[in-house]
Amino acid sequence: MDKVAGDEVYAGTVNGEGALYVEVTKSAEGSLFGKIIKMVEEAQAEVPDSQRFMERFEGIYARIVVGVTLLVIAGTPLLLGWTWNEAFYKAMVFLVVASPCALVSSIMPVMLSAMSSSARRGILFKGGAHMENMARTQVVAFDKTGTLTMGTPQVTDIITAEHVDRTQLLAAVAAIENISMHPWLVPS
Repeated sequence: MDKVAGDEVYAGTVNGEGALYVEVTKSAEGSLFGKIIKMVEEAQAEVPDSQRFMERFEGIYARIVVGVTLLVIAGTPLLLGWTWNEAFYKAMVFLVVASPCALVSSIMPVMLSAMSSSARRGILFKGGAHMENMARTQVVAFDKTGTLTMGTPQVTDIITAEHVDRTQLLAAVAAIENISMHPWLVPS
């Protein structure tokens, strides 16, 4: 959108050509980029339940892995007749495979990757906790004004619970809509 003298410009506005003099009247925190940075910081502070679980579990898991590693080193030469070198080698392989670090640090990179992929498609999440909640979503309801759709809402299906009579439901909806002042329902 072209701007003329006196128009407000936003952070990130591109100057096509010529000299441009801009007076900054707001702090950087008030800009769109400042708000996005604040939202990202808040998202990083919000920890999903799975991450909280991993943080509680990591201490126990690490102790178990180290304990089993020590058992393999000390126990297998006595119980299975392995050489000390063989037992040590297999214990180190087990330690690498069962690495507590890999397990504990697996949640956040996945969440951040999913959040950035969603953002590229126009879907913003305030944090990993909200993204994790989406996995449990079973029903999504959109408002009839089409705010979340393309602006041309259409009823494609009416699905009622088993104990609800479809005709009575439609009559109730029609009665409510009849007195509604919603702008989308304009007779053609």
